[in-house]
Amino acid sequence: TIVYQMALILDREYIYMERQKIKLDMESEHLKSTLLRSISHDIRTPLTGIMGASNVIMEHINSLTDAEIHTLASDINQESAWLIMTVQNILDMTRISDGKLTIQTNYESVDDLINQAVSRLPSFYNLDRLSISIPNDIFLVNVDGKLFVQVLINLIDNSFKHSGDTSQIILSAYPENSLMVFQVSDNGHGIDPSIIDHIFDGFITMPAHASDKGRGVGLGLSICKAIVLAHGGSISALNNESCGSTFKIKLPYEEE
Repeated sequence: TIVYQMALILDREYIYMERQKIKLDMESEHLKSTLLRSISHDIRTPLTGIMGASNVIMEHINSLTDAEIHTLASDINQESAWLIMTVQNILDMTRISDGKLTIQTNYESVDDLINQAVSRLPSFYNLDRLSISIPNDIFLVNVDGKLFVQVLINLIDNSFKHSGDTSQIILSAYPENSLMVFQVSDNGHGIDPSIIDHIFDGFITMPAHASDKGRGVGLGLSICKAIVLAHGGSISALNNESCGSTFKIKLPYEEE
């Protein structure tokens, strides 16, 4: 009787494990389908703009003014930069999902990391809207410089795209207790309450009524979270009391 009861329990456990495996496989396939749909839409959009602008230049090169050619070339440059960033985010997410994200840390100065991030922002962003605040002293953080700079770029890019065309953005760093805080804050629209609790999950995009019409695969912030956690830090997002939103990264630091 005891052996029979044990067999029933083991049988139930086996069935439960099989159901869990099927559930995980279904979720995995759903994520893959969502990613493919998002990629096909978000890559096709800038490619359509690039093709349209280049066709106009080729077909009307003799009748276009220098100003019109400059505008079309600027559109091509903007769409190309956005496409490169999208592809890079997809590649990063693939490495993270496959467990192949490797970090090679070294001590980097806080001001150098911020300067690198700002210098690599797409040229079409109005940097007059961006203010920078860094400590007067030299602080060092043990990070993979290339990956962490990409995190800062993603956060700044996110603010430019979603906070409104006239908002002011502040990129700052300051020590807090034994941690260095990197902060990207703006006075724009803020984060939609319907997504704020899941904003670092994959495939989260702004609602369709937002200014960018939900453009983006929604991988940037989830990549930021994975990279920050791999460095032993934390990342959070909140709406400001007056207006706008703030993203904070906290990492251990050393003072030189």
